[in-house]
Amino acid sequence: MTLLTQMGEEYIVDLITGVLTSSTHWLGWGTGAGTADKPDQDVFTPAPEARVPATRTQPFVNRLRWTGTMFADAPRTITNVGVFSSSLVLFPPVPLIMHADHQPIALAGGDGINYQVELEITGADENFVVMGDMVIPGG
Repeated sequence: MTLLTQMGEEYIVDLITGVLTSSTHWLGWGTGAGTADKPDQDVFTPAPEARVPATRTQPFVNRLRWTGTMFADAPRTITNVGVFSSSLVLFPPVPLIMHADHQPIALAGGDGINYQVELEITGADENFVVMGDMVIPGG
């Protein structure tokens, strides 16, 4: 499941009203089990790799897309990804804008996942898509 979190909704409103200005967004991933839910504030069991900058594009007038590749420092199984408003891991947490859980992907050290997370707004509904392609260096 991929969804816009409550913190994400509040973040977008702050951008629209001018309380915040647009900035770099970041991808972070986790290894824990769970189903993404609206009140989530972080990925499930954050992995130790640093968050990576996400490239944000607007492929359609009603859609935002974040893309980025994360690489594992050591063997681990990744189960979820989030789009964050900061690279910092703080308490209270920085806004987790989008959260997506997915089927576990087992990675060796140096392997990665190329993520594409999308938010599409249509009428009163939001549609969400997350795609992850495994990246195996030299493979």
